[in-house]
Amino acid sequence: MIDKTNNIPIFRQIYTNLIMEMQEGRFKKGDLLPGTRSLALDLNVSRNSVERAYMQLEIEGYILSKPNLGFVVFDTFSEIKLEAVPNLRKPQTESSDSIIDFKYGGNGFSTFPKAKWKQHTSEVLSSETDPFLDNKGNINLRIAISEYLYRHWGVRASYEQIIVTNGYVYSLEIVSNILKARNSKSTITMEDPGFPVTRNTLIKMECLTNLLSIVTEI
Repeated sequence: MIDKTNNIPIFRQIYTNLIMEMQEGRFKKGDLLPGTRSLALDLNVSRNSVERAYMQLEIEGYILSKPNLGFVVFDTFSEIKLEAVPNLRKPQTESSDSIIDFKYGGNGFSTFPKAKWKQHTSEVLSSETDPFLDNKGNINLRIAISEYLYRHWGVRASYEQIIVTNGYVYSLEIVSNILKARNSKSTITMEDPGFPVTRNTLIKMECLTNLLSIVTEI
């Protein structure tokens, strides 16, 4: 169950619950996990939270993404101890002997290597600029993104179709401006519940007109 009053992020609750279900045998090695849309609908949460939980599970090797199929359980969990998984029913306490505070909004300026940062920054700024920089973004990064999209999501996209932008919100604004430039009556429909940042940005750009409360898995 997802507790929206808990200060633990929703994606982390989904992540932890799935690990516990896999270890307890409700999901076995090779089983197909629910689609991100259907699980988001069942839990009444944003699809973005489910995708983020799945991504974390994949990064840690618990599940595997198969193109045109979905996510399957990859690990048998035979050597994973349940105690290693945070218990959402117990209050989480912070360790007093932490070296670095990784809590969102915190900082570690006292231990940050400022001298090295200045040194490397100076080296970059004083280096010769490549006159052939592509305004779509670094070509090696775009090639890597293209390969990742096909390998993990089954999406065929040439690196020439990929543009690296400065952040998610900025990307949405670019897309919104393109749509309005091509057709001033262009509108966008998104699911509800959905990612608030997406909704607020589209409303600001005057592109969002509809919110769908019911989303079916395709």
